Amino acid sequence: MGLLGTGAVGAMQKSIRDNKALRKKKKSLVDITKNYHEKPGGVINDKKMSPSEFDLFKSNLLIKKSKEKKQRLLLLIALISLGILVLLLIKFNFI
Repeated sequence: MGLLGTGAVGAMQKSIRDNKALRKKKKSLVDITKNYHEKPGGVINDKKMSPSEFDLFKSNLLIKKSKEKKQRLLLLIALISLGILVLLLIKFNFI
């Protein structure tokens, strides 16, 4: 290989050393999952909604969905209008 290969080999060895150093900083999977449910935020709260809260949630969700639907429809109309306008401008050689 000569001198041309030594630079690549050295870079590869440096990369391997750097990767080993990075792996040493990581925790093992056992350490990560150990006592997971005892950490704050790790436990799922099984509190259920009351029927009135659920009805309020459903009504808010329907309002939000209808607003998003109107926004998508408006965007679609604008894009179609823009497309038709561009086609007309091309047809009559304005562009």
